[in-house]
Amino acid sequence: MELAGKIFLGAFTLIFACIIAGFISAWWETRQRDKDKKG
Repeated sequence: MELAGKIFLGAFTLIFACIIAGFISAWWETRQRDKDKKG
């Protein structure tokens, strides 16, 4: 059970990190686009 819990936690952390990275990259892209529009 201990090992399964660690594996589950590791997988969950990895997925969560991917989601966070996606949000940050999307936010950064829109931010850069807004900066380009303003000149």
